[in-house]
Amino acid sequence: MNKIILLVFTITLSSSLYAKDVKELFEKCSACHGDKAEEQAFGKSKIINTLSKEDIIKALKSYKDGTKDEVGLGRIMESQVYYLEENDMKDLAEYISTLK
Repeated sequence: MNKIILLVFTITLSSSLYAKDVKELFEKCSACHGDKAEEQAFGKSKIINTLSKEDIIKALKSYKDGTKDEVGLGRIMESQVYYLEENDMKDLAEYISTLK
């Protein structure tokens, strides 16, 4: 019985930590993309809540490695994604896809 309670507590705690972490990551995005990822950053970018998870991850990776410069936003995005790890990108893509 104690193992079940501990397991439930662990799952609850880890899911609430995930929600907090990904929301904190998204706060940087929301400054330009809107609270629901519904705005074009600087009036130039795609509306990211309309993209698939795969397209969001692909874009973040290409900004990080410097191969993408969508309508002149490359330098800005490079600095935003510099510290993101692949799992952060996946978490962000999952979160953004829920904001429609």
